[in-house]
Amino acid sequence: MKKTKLFALLLIIVMATPLLALAAPMDELPQRIENDTVFVPLRLTAYAHDATVEWDGENRLVTINTAQGDVWTFPVEGVGGFIEDGTSWVPYEFVEMFNYVAEVDEPANELITAIVQGVEATRVFVDERSEVLDITSTDGYVFSGRLTMPYGDDEVLAIVIDTGTSGPHTYLMRRYAPGIGYWNYWDFWAYEFANNGVALFTANTRGVTLGTQPPFFVDVDEAGYQTYLPLNVVEDVYHMIRTLQANPRLANAKIFLLGKSEGAIIAPLFAEAYPGMADALLLTGVPITNMYDVVHWQASGRGSMLILSTLFEVDEYGRITPEAFYAGPWETAMGASFEALDLDGDGFFTANDLLLVWQLQGVPSHMYDASILLDAIARGDDEWLSENYPVLLTSGWFSQHFALSSNMELLPELDLPIYIFHGSLDINVYVGYIQELYALLQELGRTNVTINIFPGHNHDLNFDLSAFIGEMSDGVRAVFDAVNAIIER
Repeated sequence: MKKTKLFALLLIIVMATPLLALAAPMDELPQRIENDTVFVPLRLTAYAHDATVEWDGENRLVTINTAQGDVWTFPVEGVGGFIEDGTSWVPYEFVEMFNYVAEVDEPANELITAIVQGVEATRVFVDERSEVLDITSTDGYVFSGRLTMPYGDDEVLAIVIDTGTSGPHTYLMRRYAPGIGYWNYWDFWAYEFANNGVALFTANTRGVTLGTQPPFFVDVDEAGYQTYLPLNVVEDVYHMIRTLQANPRLANAKIFLLGKSEGAIIAPLFAEAYPGMADALLLTGVPITNMYDVVHWQASGRGSMLILSTLFEVDEYGRITPEAFYAGPWETAMGASFEALDLDGDGFFTANDLLLVWQLQGVPSHMYDASILLDAIARGDDEWLSENYPVLLTSGWFSQHFALSSNMELLPELDLPIYIFHGSLDINVYVGYIQELYALLQELGRTNVTINIFPGHNHDLNFDLSAFIGEMSDGVRAVFDAVNAIIER
């Protein structure tokens, strides 16, 4: 079996990160393996791509000047690397940034230029219309959020309030993209809503403040972060609304809760706890089953099989037959024969075979064995979680979520308008459960829930930087269309 290709494709698929082919002879460079991560020396890697490296020892920052004229400055530790004996080591995947610009053609360079301009114009627009507010919650905890308002002094018809997403985030959700620079995810949403006369409020996760270190630009206070629990967030949303309604322009505004991923659990919980306070729920990447079941599904390999289904034809059970395997891009994508990959010998390539492949490849078992994660949660081992789970979450967070009613139980009980936006290729939460919810709602005769499933869309509805130049995905555009439709009623 050609292990390298298969490992690269399938492991990276499950982490939802595309792996680009490296242009330089990376295999000739020194490599180190620490905690199952492959590291390469940054300076030698840069030289292999005709880039230069400058080191700011006082501030522990590296500046890379690429052959294409891009300049990137970052702390080595901020990208998951480390410094030892004067050598900076970075994760192998990080050096993909050298190819981001190197492999693009002229039209792509024009797109990047347009995105850079769009990011800057959006940031200026949003900054002029935004203010940071401090919110005091039920338990006395104080957190910050950003309010972005439309032009003028008139009353605002509606305000969209983000109910969060799992892990540490800020009201900016700042990110960095090679060739483009720093950008704020929430600037795009604030810009679009404000241009349509709608306000937007986004908030820091409990225990989280704005940071300077990529990739997530957050500073986390451990004590405060321990209070980041779903029922506390429900109370936080209540106090967000009360604080915002004190603004004369928002006193009579309709309240729309925008829940993404975990936020799509929080928003219905709020609607149940405080009926009548929200006018509509806008839910994306929606977990329908309980978080306990979500954990099991994410470890099952079925999310990766969804991605493989875009490369290979699958049957009604999501399996790849030998005929479909060899009709697809098996040689370049899989790097092994069907017979070598059908490890359970049932005549199909399935999620079970995928798990067996990962086991043979030495993939850490907690990535495909949910019981290991659940054991850590049960014993309250937050140190293990911080070192091994891809998102910084606490055992208390998991435990409280496990005790909550699922959206399958809760959504049919709510009476307000609910809009669901979900991608068919969401590898975090299974689209099939959305379809089961639809069947249940039909059976119950419930008409207040509108379900939208977008083919080829991922957990984030295919949001990418092109959104800053108006080329929104169908899923993202549908969210704005829904808000406008509600306001016009």
